[in-house]
Amino acid sequence: MPLRTILVPRPARGHAPASDAPAWLRSGPTDRPFDFCGHVRRLCSDVVRHSDALRHIDVSRLLFGVLQARSGRRHGLQARVTPLRCHGGALTRQRHDVPYQVQRFFVDGREML
Repeated sequence: MPLRTILVPRPARGHAPASDAPAWLRSGPTDRPFDFCGHVRRLCSDVVRHSDALRHIDVSRLLFGVLQARSGRRHGLQARVTPLRCHGGALTRQRHDVPYQVQRFFVDGREML
């Protein structure tokens, strides 16, 4: 089963015309919302493909998500990385005598990293 796609509602206030993508920049069909996660996935794939240090990464096992900042302001939470593994691929780690465990996440029976 594919991951679901949702529309992130736009804040009720208007936006500055300068925030629209320039006409020469292909950002996808104009009758559909911008696919942020798809574009980030393609960007990461390109970086991995061209970087010897990152070539071991399997981008198909990475999850990309987006959420609207709670404040609804134009500037807010831009990105966050949530690792699905601890150092060395471990599922648990101890920090200041407190044990932490990552949540395992599967898509179509395949575990994401």
